[in-house]
Amino acid sequence: MRLIDADALLDKQESLYMRGHVLFHGVTAYTVENAPTIEVQLPVDHGRWSWCTENKYRCTNCGHHTRVDEVMDEPVYNYCPYCGAKMDGGANQ
Repeated sequence: MRLIDADALLDKQESLYMRGHVLFHGVTAYTVENAPTIEVQLPVDHGRWSWCTENKYRCTNCGHHTRVDEVMDEPVYNYCPYCGAKMDGGANQ
């Protein structure tokens, strides 16, 4: 996924228009594909699976429950399917 700087995109489109590239009006696919992007470090929630009942664990981040893998007797996911928390017992559990 790429985040596009809308101001830079509009400036680029205006620049193309001013140089006579008027074949298409508005933002073209070429302009979008070559648009400047920004890097964003999104915060990651962390948690762990807390045993609740015989076949359920609770996410310490959001409190939702998940079933366990009946063969392995542990939660199936390494992330919470409800809140997306990474189940590594990290910083903000």
